[in-house]
Amino acid sequence: MLGHILECGGNPYDAVSLAEKSALFLQHKFLYYKIATMDGYQPDVELSDDPYDTKILNTENIPCVLTLMKVCRLKL
Repeated sequence: MLGHILECGGNPYDAVSLAEKSALFLQHKFLYYKIATMDGYQPDVELSDDPYDTKILNTENIPCVLTLMKVCRLKL
């Protein structure tokens, strides 16, 4: 069995990854829209008039970077 802990060295990649994921999860919403094709084959984007009619960004598949450090090899 290998023992692993999170490195506490202040890695900026870890901090940026965690901040990015939490900001997208908590605060980012998209205004509801529809794209329609008109007679001239030009796409027309229709935005909702209601400012509360929003979609939340799905952040389940966004990776979160963590730095691991091997401490020791444990034998049981």
